[in-house]
Amino acid sequence: MIRVRHVKSFIVAAVFLLIVGCSTLASPPSTSGVPTMPLSEILDEVTEAYKLMETYKSDGTITSDIDTGGLKISIVTSFSILLKKPDLGQPQTPGFS
Repeated sequence: MIRVRHVKSFIVAAVFLLIVGCSTLASPPSTSGVPTMPLSEILDEVTEAYKLMETYKSDGTITSDIDTGGLKISIVTSFSILLKKPDLGQPQTPGFS
């Protein structure tokens, strides 16, 4: 049960990253004369790149400036994520590799 849960978490994270990555790559038709890549080709390239990946690492900062009509709040959140493709032949223990 632990291995299945661990694999599901990895798959959910990978799909999320795939969707986020594709949404930033898929652009509306170009007006500059430069051809754009169809979404199906982007997905094919992302799928091939994912097959070759052993790990994925990303970090960044999210800044939210909120103005509610008199009350101004600025929230800064930093994040870092490191994902490793699970070894499906070995039992998975949460928190340990």
